[in-house]
Amino acid sequence: MKKGIIAIIALATFTSLLVMPYLTIPYAHAAEPSESHDADAMWVEPAIIDLTGVSVGYKFNVTVWINISGYCLGWQFQMLYDKSIVKSTAAGYTGTGGLRSEFFENSGTTNLFPLPPTINAYYDATRNYTLHGEAWSPMIPNNPNATGVGSLSWVEFEVIAPGPYSCVLDISTGYHPQTSKTYALNEDNVEIDPLDVWNTPIVPEFISWLPIAFLSLASFIAILGSKRKK
Repeated sequence: MKKGIIAIIALATFTSLLVMPYLTIPYAHAAEPSESHDADAMWVEPAIIDLTGVSVGYKFNVTVWINISGYCLGWQFQMLYDKSIVKSTAAGYTGTGGLRSEFFENSGTTNLFPLPPTINAYYDATRNYTLHGEAWSPMIPNNPNATGVGSLSWVEFEVIAPGPYSCVLDISTGYHPQTSKTYALNEDNVEIDPLDVWNTPIVPEFISWLPIAFLSLASFIAILGSKRKK
């Protein structure tokens, strides 16, 4: 009997560890990335958006991050999304006071070329986009290029349709060197290639029941196993 209980606990714990990292909630901009990607990369956080239980009018934020091994003179992303489900309502830099990105700020870069974000613009029949970017200024003496890991921009979305919700916040479609809408520029003002680009899915509501379902199944299997050994 004790072995059966131990098996139940072990299976339940293992299942939770497998499933729970993929279920995230909307969040405001964080000072540290919740996940890491090897340079050179650009990605959206949270890694998954779960809108279970929300209603029309609900708002949430995502943040775009970057990791560059060398020097970076500028960046831009084009974020596509299903315009029947969400719309972007605002965007801004993640640095102090929203004057520049945390990425440039951490490098001590003084930036004179902030680019106003494009919000909820038409892309095609099913998708709209938000576009944001930033460029290094050569006019300031001793103005270092950006490098390393840092956040770039936050984007606010509003839910405009009832669930269930399933779409992708997509920055990878715009990546097609050397004519990208999603890019990072190296010290020679040329697109960094390759650049690993990661999207964020908005998951269906039913996925939130997966942990419970897996735990129940694991417990059931463990109980059956313990009974058979009696």
